[in-house]
Amino acid sequence: MSLNIHEWPNWAWQTAKTVVTLGIAFLIGHIINSVVVARFMRLARRTRGHWDEIVVIEIKRRIPWLALLGGAWLSLGYLSLGPYVKAFTSGAIFAAGVLIATLALAGMATKLVGAYGPRHAPGVPVAALTQNLTRLVILALGALIILNGLGVSITPLLTALGVGGLAVALALQEPLSNLFAGLFLSISGQSTIGDFVKLDSGLEGYIVDVNWRSTKIQMPSGSVIIVPNAKLSQSIVTVVTNHPPPSGDVDLAVDVGVASAPDLDRLEAVTLDVARDVMRRVPGGVPEFEPTVRYRTMEHAKVLFSVILHAKQFADRDLVRHEFVKRLHDRYAREGVLLAPAPAAT
Repeated sequence: MSLNIHEWPNWAWQTAKTVVTLGIAFLIGHIINSVVVARFMRLARRTRGHWDEIVVIEIKRRIPWLALLGGAWLSLGYLSLGPYVKAFTSGAIFAAGVLIATLALAGMATKLVGAYGPRHAPGVPVAALTQNLTRLVILALGALIILNGLGVSITPLLTALGVGGLAVALALQEPLSNLFAGLFLSISGQSTIGDFVKLDSGLEGYIVDVNWRSTKIQMPSGSVIIVPNAKLSQSIVTVVTNHPPPSGDVDLAVDVGVASAPDLDRLEAVTLDVARDVMRRVPGGVPEFEPTVRYRTMEHAKVLFSVILHAKQFADRDLVRHEFVKRLHDRYAREGVLLAPAPAAT
């Protein structure tokens, strides 16, 4: 037995209209994406910059949901709701709309900072801390707009946050000290992502990222150490300028000391023979590189010099050095070359 549509109960009729309205609104959002936004995307790809593509992509992701919220707003006009329920629903729709817009703006700002930030320091990527702070500021402003739109006075809230912030700061001294230290490190520009640094503790490597809590440093072995920002800001840091990137060829100097030799030319020839063999045979060596020997000083019981080698990548330095020292020691033993005595303990 069929029931005429005009004989439906009022609640069923309102529910059906709401479902249809939401479905049509969601469909309209997808049509806008397929026709209008797609056209803007084609235009954006013809321009030289990338900012317009970033904006269009973020808007495209949110249009169907904004259209759905528009359908929900229209549905309130014919739904039989109590004044309190209607006010609550209206507030929820408003909050959802502001939240979607805030997320879109945060996504745009974060990607724009990541894309255009390196222009101030070419070749240096933007730290995660900078992007996270940008996102946090926009989300905080969006939250304040939502609260104000819902009728919540934000002035007492800000006052309470100011008073409670002192207690929070005392309870979270370590995380906050790391946060602000990382912020100062990023703003000062004294050391940035990609710099090769040496710490007073003896650790050295490339800065690969700076986040709200710590700085990641890639060591010569390829391992990554995590240094709290507060510790890093209190350390004596040497920034090595003109140091090659971790993915490019790197020079490698090995210091050698031998007892005074009567024939330095013969000593140099033996040392270079071992160095060339290491360059050709050891994985990570550069076969076409010509090693060099540079004498540094001569004392009464020893001659000190450096051997300059080359490694294909930063992470190959340890293996190349290891093999060179081992093979040089064996060759010196066969040639009768005596190593310099260790300095006396003081």
